[in-house]
Amino acid sequence: MASSPASTTPFAPPVALERFRANLDALAPRQPALARELADTPIPSTARIVTGRDGTPVALCSENETLADWLGGTSMPTISSPELLRETIDRGVSVVLPTVGSGHEAPMLADRLEPHAAVFVCAPDPVRVVLALHAADWTRHLRQGRIVILAGDTEAALAEFLEQHPGYQIPARLQPLPDARGHALAECTQAVQRGAQRAGTAQQQMLVRLTQQVTRRRARRTNARPRVLILSTDAVGGAIEFAAHVDSVLGALGIDSARCLPDAPDKCHRIARIAALRDHDPDWVLLLNSTPGPLRDCWPEGLPYACWFLESPFLPAQSLVGISDCENLYAASTAVRDRLVVAGAKPDAVSILEPGVDDTTFYPLPEAERVSDHACDVAVFADGFDLAPAASGIALETHERLWRVAADVCAERCREGDAPDAGTLLELAERAADVKLADAEQRREFIGLLDARMVRTVAAMTAVEELVALDDWTSIGLWGAGWEKHASLRDAYRGATPPAAQRNRIHQSASIVVFPQVTPLAVRGVFEVAGSGGCPVIAKPDDATLARYPQSCQILSLVSSFSGAKRLGRLVRRLVSDIACRSRTAEKCRTEALRNHALRDRLTTLHTQLTARPS
Repeated sequence: MASSPASTTPFAPPVALERFRANLDALAPRQPALARELADTPIPSTARIVTGRDGTPVALCSENETLADWLGGTSMPTISSPELLRETIDRGVSVVLPTVGSGHEAPMLADRLEPHAAVFVCAPDPVRVVLALHAADWTRHLRQGRIVILAGDTEAALAEFLEQHPGYQIPARLQPLPDARGHALAECTQAVQRGAQRAGTAQQQMLVRLTQQVTRRRARRTNARPRVLILSTDAVGGAIEFAAHVDSVLGALGIDSARCLPDAPDKCHRIARIAALRDHDPDWVLLLNSTPGPLRDCWPEGLPYACWFLESPFLPAQSLVGISDCENLYAASTAVRDRLVVAGAKPDAVSILEPGVDDTTFYPLPEAERVSDHACDVAVFADGFDLAPAASGIALETHERLWRVAADVCAERCREGDAPDAGTLLELAERAADVKLADAEQRREFIGLLDARMVRTVAAMTAVEELVALDDWTSIGLWGAGWEKHASLRDAYRGATPPAAQRNRIHQSASIVVFPQVTPLAVRGVFEVAGSGGCPVIAKPDDATLARYPQSCQILSLVSSFSGAKRLGRLVRRLVSDIACRSRTAEKCRTEALRNHALRDRLTTLHTQLTARPS
């Protein structure tokens, strides 16, 4: 433990001392030598942990507050730091902070990044790190490897850490802070570049060694417990959560499985995937939203694989390398299949395989376990967007007017019936606003924004507003992304879509679970609710949607559906009061889901096909 200053004024209150100890405990597993060094670092007699002007713990390095030396140059970190970090654009890359700042910037920045990205904090002076760890709580991010401390010489520290933890990606961006300007910032940038070059050389050498080890492996021919490895390079397309479902089901089938996906910073580099191939020694590999193309130079001879592409907002080029040479391609919908064929896949190599239901995660719970932290009578799951014109990059006055009119027109149509398609909505809005988009490219972009952001948001918003208006008889809970700016939904909004185990409880504690948009999220949600034994309700799917999900047609036809927010209100009122009807619907959906759409059956079929040996 760091020594206290020889002063009548205590260095820090007990809560700050405990915070420091907790931070060191979280740091020790990945950086044990640094944790010991920081524990023994003496603290200057002038330093204190005080309450800043915003009520947050901050480090003050002077007894005289008229000449106060605040750590990071701010006495209000919760006010200044968010503004500094507001322009964080690429959330999928790891970032360097040139100093520890006030201590509060690193965890704030980590929370703005994707879970696979890390914050590398340059800390030439260990005293400033000690002060920061007394003032701010880094424990969660340190345990997850989301914050890395580069103590002492930045170049050497970065190279050493990445050599010891080769699964990390080299940081791709530097975030300036007010206490690192000019020459100091330039020096830090150069040190990071040199350290990255050293680490890159070491990683290439490790790749060569791993490749030699893995390519010597031959297909397993043993009767021991079978093994499956789940790999992916996709951090945003749903592969991570789906991999957890696959892992759970494989375990229930008696198959030893392992995962290597970019769900943490140390699983990002190609090194991590090759090491997983070596260490797990699988019978076959399941690649989610990826091909084996990037690993072809080290793929073990005779190792079977299946590539399962889910419904994703986009597929980066890296995911499709060598797709024209791939067999055993599976698509979660006809739309995904068509995208793969356009990308070069052989049509006869792509089969439709919809994910189905994971009955090891979504299953009926005993009555005592069904209670959710956010109990409600009607649960609604949908994502939305901020509909302010500026949030969609719309700045011209005429376009702003057209956008707002389109929102009003869309809401009116959604209350009475089905949401209009984006092209029709633009035509209706142009007539109502007396604004015409003559340029073909502008029309295409505007229709794209309406389709991607407005139509689905307004459809969900009007549905929830209709249900909230009936709250004299029931309570409504809305989960999903993008609803923070919608004042009319404030009372219903419960936050982001929760993890699977919590969703399973919500599905059963609520009388009804509503999906007001027909989206991939909603189709997956119907299977989840069916597996849980709940009663799903979904917006009426049109013929195009049913054609997109040929394996799900039967279960979608069993689910209660609606056309328009007003009809939804009447349907929900009837179902809430008719327990027998809800029970019949729930039982029919669950029976169909488990009979024809169980994930365990999908994986059993894949396992049988890929491990079949010639006699």
